[in-house]
Amino acid sequence: MRASRLIIAAGIILSVGPTVSASPMDAYIAGYAKAELKYADHLPNARLKVENGVVNITLPQGDSAKANNTQIAAQLRKIRGVNGVHFAGGPVPPPAAKMAAQGSSAIPAAIIEPQTSPHPITFQHRKMPRPPWAFGFNVLHRRHLYRMPTGFLPPGQLFTPLLADPKWPGFSAAYANYAPYHPDNLNAVVQVALGATVPIYRGNFSRHWQWETGLFATDYAYFNTNAPSVDLQNNDYQVGGYWAFRHRNWSFYVRFFHQSSHLGDGYINNILGGTQGISVFTYEQLGGYASYSFYHRWFRIYAGAGYFFDTYPYDLGKEIFQYGAEFHGPAFARFHSIYVSPVAGIDFKDWAQTHYSTDISARAGVQLDNGSIASPTVQFLLEFYHGHSPFGEFYNNVVQYVGIGLHVQY
Repeated sequence: MRASRLIIAAGIILSVGPTVSASPMDAYIAGYAKAELKYADHLPNARLKVENGVVNITLPQGDSAKANNTQIAAQLRKIRGVNGVHFAGGPVPPPAAKMAAQGSSAIPAAIIEPQTSPHPITFQHRKMPRPPWAFGFNVLHRRHLYRMPTGFLPPGQLFTPLLADPKWPGFSAAYANYAPYHPDNLNAVVQVALGATVPIYRGNFSRHWQWETGLFATDYAYFNTNAPSVDLQNNDYQVGGYWAFRHRNWSFYVRFFHQSSHLGDGYINNILGGTQGISVFTYEQLGGYASYSFYHRWFRIYAGAGYFFDTYPYDLGKEIFQYGAEFHGPAFARFHSIYVSPVAGIDFKDWAQTHYSTDISARAGVQLDNGSIASPTVQFLLEFYHGHSPFGEFYNNVVQYVGIGLHVQY
């Protein structure tokens, strides 16, 4: 009988061993587990290390006396990708393993415990539906965690930047060709944005609610490349603050910002002939957005509104409405730690100043990131715009352009 039990135990070891592999998501498991220990178990001083999906926890002497290791281990095993939980002094077996150990003392719980989670946090494609655009590509699905890291200067943003909004804070450089016409006879134009959104602090309301506050600032400029000296036409400066909230697939964003616009020297000299009395265009705006993501977060819809005040000119229209949709597809290629995925978006704006005539902005291309929702993103996009100019004092000009751009969000 003892010999047969030893054979069974050896068989378990051989069957379990090949299934345990190094997980590429150990860092994200560690972040999730750290948040659980800090906010759910009130153990902010716990130290942990994750190796191949196994969470190793070391508690200070004061915390180890009051901590319920079995309850903590059961809680952490709910995180996808966790293969086991070890505390300083030995592993804590899962309930099934503990029952087996009680029923047969010859099979140690430590042998049964290291099992692979049925839903590891890895990049899978076999169980994912293949979208129509994928054709023969493998679809690398990235599991998006609902909870993001908290604290001071956290990574990522609770409210994902609007892909097709031509005036969303960030860094970008794009070439645009105005066709069929431009009021100032511009043709080839380079449009640049220099700025970023900086989350200052992120916290939790509850298990599924998070909040975030931060600052943003961007300089939007465009240059006439047909001119010998690539003349600067306009600068728009925006600076402000925001509050963001997220609950699972819902996200909300409230912002307040100031914008001032300044004509470039090239425009003043070549178009206005160096005349004086240039108009001033400045305002403050308070606005908010609601966004909902669905179907593995591949698709997103949003809507929002804003109100202008302290405007100059004084009679500037006060209300603006914005809405749109986006597609953030699963990755179809991977190069080392870089994942390539398709993205597309369309954005609509209706402003009282232009009698609610709809301005349309559409973008589509590919995105590069490291596979996490907190990853910086680099996007190469084809762009189309039709409507009133988004640049400062030219808001009365109706323009249309197509272009290609590079966009970076942190």
